[in-house]
This record gives sequence, C-alpha cells and structure tokens, in this order.
Amino acid sequence: MKPFVGAALTWCILTLLCLPSALAQGLTLDDAMSKVDELPVLKEIQTGAVKSFEAKANQAGRWEDPELEFEFVGLMDAETEVEARVNQAIPLNGEPGARRTALEHLSRAAHWSAEVKAQELKQDVADTFFEAVYRRQRLVVLQERLDAVQKTLKNLEQREAGGEASKFDVARLKQAVVRLTRAMEREAIEEEVARRTLGIFLNIETPAAVDGTLAVGTCGGSTQTTPAMKSLEAQAESAITEAEQTDKFWVPSLEVGAGYVGFDGEEAWGHGVILGLTLGLPLWRNGDFARDEHEGRHITLRSEVDLLKLRQKQAAETLSFTCQKMAENAQKLEVDLEGSKDIVRQAQAGYNAGEVGVLELLDAERGVLRDRLGLLEIEWRIRSVQNAWITNNGSWK
Repeated sequence: MKPFVGAALTWCILTLLCLPSALAQGLTLDDAMSKVDELPVLKEIQTGAVKSFEAKANQAGRWEDPELEFEFVGLMDAETEVEARVNQAIPLNGEPGARRTALEHLSRAAHWSAEVKAQELKQDVADTFFEAVYRRQRLVVLQERLDAVQKTLKNLEQREAGGEASKFDVARLKQAVVRLTRAMEREAIEEEVARRTLGIFLNIETPAAVDGTLAVGTCGGSTQTTPAMKSLEAQAESAITEAEQTDKFWVPSLEVGAGYVGFDGEEAWGHGVILGLTLGLPLWRNGDFARDEHEGRHITLRSEVDLLKLRQKQAAETLSFTCQKMAENAQKLEVDLEGSKDIVRQAQAGYNAGEVGVLELLDAERGVLRDRLGLLEIEWRIRSVQNAWITNNGSWK
C-alpha cells in the first residue's frame, strides 16, 4: 500500500475509533434548541421590540401635559394687567386608555414576530444538526465497507503470493481501498462543515460530535396557530381597538383652566380668580374616516391570517404526502438491502470455493453499500421533511 494511502486511511480509522467516546458527550438536538433560546441576538430582538411598544403604551395611557399661560399687559396710561392660568385637557372619550390597549396588542405582535425568527433559526439548526448525523453515519457505513475490502485484500495478497490469485485482482482491490478512503475523506469534510456551522449558529465552539439518530416517525397531525399568525392577529386586535374608539367621536373634547388675574390702574386696582371651560364641538370630524382607516387595516390583517392558514394547510398536506411516500420508499430499500446482503453471502461462498472471482464479489458488496447509503439518504430526507413540518406548525420548543 502506498504511504499516502496508508496515512489517510490511518487518519480515518483513528477518527472513527474515537467516535463512541465522542458520541457519549456529543451535542444533542435538545441541547442545540436550548442554546438557540439563549442566544443574545434573539433575546435582544424580542426585548427591544416589546420594550419599545410597552413604553409607547405607558406614555399613551397618560393625560396630556397641562399648559401654563401667562400674559402681561402694560397700557399707555400706566395701567397694567397680569394674567396667569393653567389649562388641562381632560379626555372624556377614554382615548388614552384605548390607545394604550391598542399599543399593548402591538407589543404582543412584536413578541410573536421575534418568535418567528427563533422558529426559522431552529429549523436551520435542526437541519444542520441532522446533516452532521447523516454524514457521520455515512462514515460508519463506509468504514465497515473499507474493513471488509481490506480483509479481502489481505486474503487475496496471501493467495497471490502462493500463485492462486492474479496481480490484477490485487491491484483492483487496492484501487477500491483508495476510492473508499477518498470517499471517507469527503464525508469527513462535510461532517466537519456541518458541525462548524452548528457552532456558528449557536455561538459556541465547534462541537466535537453530535448525538442523534435519523430514525423518525411519520409526519402528520393537526395544524396549530403559528407565531406568524399570532402576530398578525394581535395587530388586527390593535386595529379594531382603534376603530371602536372612533365611535366615541360625539364626546366633546374638554379643557379646563384656572388661574389668577390682577389689575393695577391710577384710579383702581384689584385681583381675582379665573376659571375657564372649553368644549370642542365634533361638527366636521365625526370619526367616519378614521374608523374606515382602522377597519380597513383590520380587514387586511385578518385576510393575511387566513392566507397564512391556507398556505399552512397546503404545506401540511404536501409534507405529509411526501413523508408518507418517502417512508414507503424506505421500506422498499430495506427489502432491497436484504436481497443485496443475500447476494453477497452467495458471492462470498462462491469466492471461497473458487467458483466466483474477486471482481464479482466486489460488485456484490458494492450493491450492499449502495443500498445502505441510499437508505441513510432517504431517512435524512424524511427527517428534513419532518423539520419543515414542525416549522410549518410553529412548534419548535
């Protein structure tokens, strides 16, 4: 065996020998999801948006600040007049409370909008996690295949030394070892890329290994309200709250004032108290236009919720169908794999008896390898569909 082939093979074998201990302490999917929840960037997005609307809601619930009015009049004949008063607008129609409630709905909408981003990130993390699992399991299958080829090669080299096998057959087996080694190197790269990506997503050091399985159940079940829907529903509630407030247009605006007035002239002087009351008459702005604006926004938002539900239903049916068909295909692959294994057993028996050549044996073993890798791939695809189902339901925990 050439030195560079041996070195690469040794690296792969050492990597896999360390696999059991690495998996015992590997990153699990639950661990990964918990770390997503702890990401500062997601917390800041949610905290910042909610804090902004909560501040607006608290401010909106207060009365307008009072106004201080001061007037000094100096007349030509040396008479002077001083007037000072404080005016306060009193919202008789309850607008501050309604406005506060509307903004509290928007605060909830901001919370659910941030949750949408968290759900999307969790799917990305889950997809990357299971790609790492998939690549690792492919490495295990390739290693088992490599071990079998090496065993056959060793036996064949002994037979070749005794003149019972050709140098060509030995060369073909050595070439198979090289190809398997290269395939393992490629898989190791893909597996490491997936783990590195996980580390970047989770803002942690690259995990040494991941601890998971591709085995999944079927995709299906009832759909539920997603964070995106909840965000739109909260925005719609805000709009209808604003619309209902406009029904109180007939309540006049009220402003009360109280203050001091003083007069000082050549012949007389005096001082007293000023009391004032101002009513705004709702003659020209009766609230119709404002209500139409808020109702229009409410209708639009409710329609967007309905559209999301329609898209969710379509996606759920498509994903459920895809998952079912892939599961059926996986069952067929399992049957095919058993058939391939039976052919290998027959080829091995024929090879040991000298009835079958090494090339026929290699071909039979490649069939098993192809079926095992194909089964892993379909399991990986089923898992990806399940991840998409969870996101479609907004149910990542």
